[in-house]
Amino acid sequence: MGPQVKNFDQIKVGDLVVVRYLEALTLELKKGGAGIRERREREDAGTAKPGARPAAAAARQVTVVADVVAVNAKRQTVTLRGPKQTVDLKVRDPKQLKLIKVGDQVEATYTEAVAVSVAPAPVKKK
Repeated sequence: MGPQVKNFDQIKVGDLVVVRYLEALTLELKKGGAGIRERREREDAGTAKPGARPAAAAARQVTVVADVVAVNAKRQTVTLRGPKQTVDLKVRDPKQLKLIKVGDQVEATYTEAVAVSVAPAPVKKK
C-alpha cells in the first residue's frame, strides 16, 4: 500500500476489507418549466481519523435540469433537452406519462458513492 493509506498499522491478519457501493437516480417533474436548463456537479471525500481503522469514502452527485420538448404516448417516450444534449427516455408507467407535458421540466439527480473500510477478523468458534 502507498502512503495515502492512513492508519495502515491498524490492519491485522484476517481482517476483512469491506467495500460498499451506492448508485441512485431520482427524477422530479417540475410543471410549467420556469427554471433554467443547467448541470451541477458535486464531489466529496473523506478518510479515517488518526488512530482509527483505515477507511475512506467518496461520493459524486450530478443534477441536470432539462426541458420536456416532446411526449410520444404511442412509444411511451419523453424527449428531454438538457444543457449539453437531448435524450429520449422510456416512461414505463402510462399514468406517469400522462402527467408530463411539453414545456415542463425534469430535474434528474444521479448519485454514486463508494466506501471502503476494514472490519475486525471474525472470531473463530472453538
